[in-house]
Amino acid sequence: MNRKSPLRLLTAVALSSLTGCGAMYSAPKTNFDVQAWKLATADGDTLSSETLKGRVGVVVWVDPTCADVQDATASEGALRLLESRWMQDSRNIWLLYVSSRDAKDGSFMDGPMLKGWLKDQKLRGQAVIDDKGMLAKQWGVGRVPTASVVDAAGHVRWSGPAEAANDIFGYPDVSDALDSVLQGKPAPVSAKPPTKGCGISG
Repeated sequence: MNRKSPLRLLTAVALSSLTGCGAMYSAPKTNFDVQAWKLATADGDTLSSETLKGRVGVVVWVDPTCADVQDATASEGALRLLESRWMQDSRNIWLLYVSSRDAKDGSFMDGPMLKGWLKDQKLRGQAVIDDKGMLAKQWGVGRVPTASVVDAAGHVRWSGPAEAANDIFGYPDVSDALDSVLQGKPAPVSAKPPTKGCGISG
């Protein structure tokens, strides 16, 4: 990975098997230290947990085949709005899009395909391929889109639904959680389940 990249906001995508929007919701883990990981990027490089340490960031779990993820990356979608806001922030923030699909799955996307999807959706950054679902299992993520806010020490401070651009569905917005962590305040609690999304199997 080119450490001299001018991008302050890092976008990465990993892939995952879906069970459909009707899958039972299980809240993702929160308040835990990230385990060490190292995955291949769509560019043929590698990205690791150590690479991202020292910077506050957001992990968003996605799958390009999920209709609700497609809605979230539309021109006025939650993820596009989130990215456009934080890309302009002067603080050193990264945004990592993650979901997990087995390489044997018919809908698996390799590096060039993921890069193409990012370009089509006008999302900036790299793609990380989590073809064994390692990160999803470690982080307790069972549906997409889900977001997690990570502090500079590598501690996950907040996790919750990522498809809403604001608090209209009754749970804290990703931006509110990120604001709180950047300001050194306790992150809000995401207590209610999402109204949209696709389940991750495995």
